[in-house]
Amino acid sequence: MRSGDWRLTDPGAGAQYQATPFPAAPAQPLHVGTSFVPAAGDTALGSLLNVRQHLGTLAASIANNSSNRFAAGVQALRLAITPRFEGSDAGVDSRLTSTGAANIGTAGELFDPAAPGAYNVRAYTVGQTGGVSGAGPFQGGSAGGSNGNFPQLADYQAAFTVIDREVDIFNLMVLPRALGQSDNNRAQIWGPASAFCQQRRAFLIVDAPSDNNAWADVNEVTATSQGIADMRIGVSTDHAAIYWPRLRVVVDRAERSIDPSGTEAGLYARIDVSRGVWKAPAGLEANLLGVRGVEHRMTDADNGTINPQAVNAIRQFPNGIVSWGARTMVGFDNSGNDDFKYIPVRRLTLMIEESLYRGLGFAVFEPNDEPLWAQIRLAAGSFMNGLFRQGAFKGSKASDAYFVKCDAETTTQNDIDLGIVNVVVGFAPLKPAEFVIVVVRQIAGQAQT
Repeated sequence: MRSGDWRLTDPGAGAQYQATPFPAAPAQPLHVGTSFVPAAGDTALGSLLNVRQHLGTLAASIANNSSNRFAAGVQALRLAITPRFEGSDAGVDSRLTSTGAANIGTAGELFDPAAPGAYNVRAYTVGQTGGVSGAGPFQGGSAGGSNGNFPQLADYQAAFTVIDREVDIFNLMVLPRALGQSDNNRAQIWGPASAFCQQRRAFLIVDAPSDNNAWADVNEVTATSQGIADMRIGVSTDHAAIYWPRLRVVVDRAERSIDPSGTEAGLYARIDVSRGVWKAPAGLEANLLGVRGVEHRMTDADNGTINPQAVNAIRQFPNGIVSWGARTMVGFDNSGNDDFKYIPVRRLTLMIEESLYRGLGFAVFEPNDEPLWAQIRLAAGSFMNGLFRQGAFKGSKASDAYFVKCDAETTTQNDIDLGIVNVVVGFAPLKPAEFVIVVVRQIAGQAQT
């Protein structure tokens, strides 16, 4: 009979068996196959007809030994034996090291180095136990860790360098608030982060202030000091968008407030897949999943105050919490930049630029003449026509929706001498409808004659 799988063999009719009590610390590791044999003539446990009852007795004898390394239970007609780890290992002195097979069963050596599959990694604990460095009984030499400080501007800039080198492509950037990070510290990073996004044809989602300078109402959003005007300073505003107010979510069974940028990034991804980059990530279908509420519930008048300042509202409607704005940070009224006023127009442009840049790589080092230009027109035109057929552009026919030009007019002899081929691609963007104007009139009925 082996530990973990009790086998009762009847060599003759009427034979009776009894297993010896399970030891607290077996002389050999379990995977070696410790055996327990019945005492001669011992019939205290009865016959094989009561196997289940006997297994229960064996399981109880194991469980009653508080210093035992193992727990036991009955599963159907099996005795299941499991190690007592993960917080139930008091008094156990085995470690996840072994000095050799010769020491198995001595000096706390439980694992056979010849059988690495027997190493029980569940016995490893992390951090401090009882406030003392050098955690549980399964390891030694550990020390308490430190959370460190929140990242500074130099840390972000170093990370941007690593991203530029290691990450091939990305199109959205979110910078979550670190523990203890103030709004003043975060204000320093939006400018460099947006400049990096501009360099990599990506889009940044900015979080509004949320500590001592938090916007409590729409008047603070539009204030001349510490309002949205201050947030724009130093930021590549046509590559960024900002949302307000903060969201209420449930974390560890308690409701708390979080910045909306991460949730909005998930919404962007969802709309990109279901509708396309050219669809604004806003509207009644742009409900924020997993969100319980907002810190400040807005009225239509509130929304009409912050929307002209290019602060995108998050509002609570009967169908849920909804993203209710689609402007970039440069899209405030009278900004002078109407080309990239809206998020979908900016992101579609970035997508087209990145796609053409990658798709026309075949042209590098090719002879810079009409045959190459024709290939470029064909490749770029096919790509743009695919977007047109998906409804990405305005216009009822392709000639009204986009054009691709690459010929002797775009690439002069001087360009050819400099190794340059110029491709000009234009498209008619779709802009979202921000307001629905309904006009109701009465007409007087005419008298019948």
